[in-house]
Amino acid sequence: MTATTERAADRAGRSAECARDRDMPRVGAVPQRAKSDSYSVEPIVGGDAWPTCTCNGRLLRSRCSWRGYCIEYVRISNAGKLHHVSSPHHRIVFITAGSCNVSYLQRSGAAKCRLTRGSLCFLPRDSEFACIAWKGSNVKAIVIDMFAFGSNPNPIDQLACADSTSDIRMGFEDAAVATLIELMRFEIDSDCPSGATYGKALSIALASRVTSVVRAR
Repeated sequence: MTATTERAADRAGRSAECARDRDMPRVGAVPQRAKSDSYSVEPIVGGDAWPTCTCNGRLLRSRCSWRGYCIEYVRISNAGKLHHVSSPHHRIVFITAGSCNVSYLQRSGAAKCRLTRGSLCFLPRDSEFACIAWKGSNVKAIVIDMFAFGSNPNPIDQLACADSTSDIRMGFEDAAVATLIELMRFEIDSDCPSGATYGKALSIALASRVTSVVRAR
């Protein structure tokens, strides 16, 4: 079976609920709020948007009332392997439950890591895994796309030097990043009572802290 056939077979096994959410915005652009229910935080696999979760795996997603970064809280399949995986935006993955062993190949070489509760991964815009495989149990994660707000440059691009966020970072921890993500999740889960400015402020604070942590590694 060819890689193309395998990919088609895997995609056919996904449910219509997960497969329909493919309205990806252009690189660096904020997704239109009117379309936030159709936007999904998905990786690009072999040039195509790929569902992050299984058919019943989406636990929470950002709503129209949220004006910060797009967030999804998802279950991750217990095992998998993908080739040519990239992201259209700077992306954070925060493990909230479970654990998994990950092996991957990127431009700097092959590596392995173990992700557990509290682990963070930073995937710079247009970075790519040539291959990534994982095996774990009961893994849940918050996935955040960090994009530009309107005509303003992406906060990470503003805060970072050109090369400081160019490499994928896997399996690090930072209490401040974790706290900001939990505050964002709580605000969305509460239907955003604090308003648009609060959501944007949390998002910019997250971008600033992630940049600081990545620079230090």
